Amino acid sequence: MRRLIALLTVVVVLGVGLSSAEIIYTSDIKTDKTPAITMCCEGKVFLSYTDDSDTIYLARGILRTTEGQVVKIGNKVAIGNETPDHPDLGFFNGQILMGWNEDDGNVYLALFKPEEMTRTAKFEYRPNANNPISVTSFYEGLILNTWTSKDKPGLTLIVTKPKVGDDFENLIDNRYNEFEPKEGSSVAYMGDVAIVAWRDDKNVVHITRWRFQQNEITKALSVIGYKDNEMDFKTEVDPAVVFGDDGKLYITWYNKGMDLIECASYDVSSQVINKLDHKNFEAGGCKGLDITYFEGNPYIAYTDGEGIIKVAKIM
Repeated sequence: MRRLIALLTVVVVLGVGLSSAEIIYTSDIKTDKTPAITMCCEGKVFLSYTDDSDTIYLARGILRTTEGQVVKIGNKVAIGNETPDHPDLGFFNGQILMGWNEDDGNVYLALFKPEEMTRTAKFEYRPNANNPISVTSFYEGLILNTWTSKDKPGLTLIVTKPKVGDDFENLIDNRYNEFEPKEGSSVAYMGDVAIVAWRDDKNVVHITRWRFQQNEITKALSVIGYKDNEMDFKTEVDPAVVFGDDGKLYITWYNKGMDLIECASYDVSSQVINKLDHKNFEAGGCKGLDITYFEGNPYIAYTDGEGIIKVAKIM
């Protein structure tokens, strides 16, 4: 009877969905910063990270069970260096999208062919971003990225239109001084809504929703409104968000006090944000994490307490 009571207590404390929370794959990549993940192309996994010398890498691998639950890295390429933070990844028009900032505050967006791992375009601008940026595909043929600065309070949204080669145009470049992320942010997009997740100076997580509108005749893009929601949880690590094909918003964060990586899904289609599901698993320490969605499941990449990048499939 005591074992049954104890088991029920654990379930009540830790929440919903623990029976099938994760399948964890371990890589041979070490870093002390947050990795980024995206998946495409018949299950290929793409990871971006920085090593001890702050060199940025883009790595391609697959999830293997025949050799144990491992991320089998096929190849990797060095992208740049002198970055104070972690790069971010997305999938854009059949290519891998990477975004990062460097020590001088410059921001770079680059596109890579997923098979050849060769760069096809690189866009550079100088917003003095000294916190990690976040990128996602946005509307048809556009890129949305967010950044924050330690020097200038506020959250900035930038919409970039790639042109020929390395040429580009920023259609929207808006700073919102009323939002002051403690460090970086994470952006996701679906329909006419962009979601940015960030934490404030009390480590409370915020989900800020922007709505956009495009003029059908001129194709001009404009922001038509935004709303900020304080969530009912905190994290010591910047939260990460992604939309699933099911229309749900998935958010992941690190619960340092309980050493848990948590993942929850939300319905953000109305004014009220409704939590739909919540799962978690033991982290073994966590230095940073990212989330993507592929074939019906969210996947999380994180750096554990020993600096090893792992990928977890959230069931």
